Amino acid sequence: MKSRILAIAVLLLSFSIFAGCKPKEKTTPDDNKAPVGPVVEAPKVPEGPFIAPLFTEPRHVSVDVLWVQHKFNKATKSMDNKGGTTRVTLTVLPNKDKVSRIGYTEQYPGGTGGMWRASLWIAAKSAAQAVGHEMIDFAFLGGSRGFVDGPSAGALFTAGFMAAIMGVPVKSEATMTGTVNPDGTVGLVGGLEYKFLAAIKKGKKILGYPVGNKIQKGKGGRLVNLESLAEENGAKAYPVKDIYEAYKLLTGQDFPG
Repeated sequence: MKSRILAIAVLLLSFSIFAGCKPKEKTTPDDNKAPVGPVVEAPKVPEGPFIAPLFTEPRHVSVDVLWVQHKFNKATKSMDNKGGTTRVTLTVLPNKDKVSRIGYTEQYPGGTGGMWRASLWIAAKSAAQAVGHEMIDFAFLGGSRGFVDGPSAGALFTAGFMAAIMGVPVKSEATMTGTVNPDGTVGLVGGLEYKFLAAIKKGKKILGYPVGNKIQKGKGGRLVNLESLAEENGAKAYPVKDIYEAYKLLTGQDFPG
């Protein structure tokens, strides 16, 4: 008897649980809508890096390299510093055989030093990457005069090569100094007071210098503000952060990339 009552109780309990369970409603696409709220636009997908069109004829630009010569003066037992400029023609040619071709011309045997040649290589690679190509897509040539060495024209070479590839002329009144780093930034250099005064003497009105080089030690150890120096001599000096700013300084145009 007890077992029968227990069985009936279990049956009633099961029925009540089943009756209390709400059947799962069938969902439709409308049931899955998100709550209404502010609309946030998805970020736009970039169109991709800039790629300059290739060309079939050689392209040339001429730039003025700034340099400083240090010479020990035996009479005063100190260094005499002399600034100057040298016109360099940069040429970019189409390169069909896809072999690295970086060349340089010299006025005298051994006229270009190892650092100068290395900066030309870095400039060629940096310029090619900036315009969306590989270095082997072009052949690069840089000419020099006299005896020259050092890396301080690297950023100038890079921006000049970029201008040649783009078919954009370089402004005759503009020049700059600064090394080029593998990441495209412009590196610090020395002797800017002497370089700038020599450039201004040659008629340059727009002068670029690496970011961080605004204050320089000048003759006698005094501090020189390059922007003030340029302004006092009828020119303008601008800090240059990278090769794109160097391109704009030389051409007066924003790089399209």
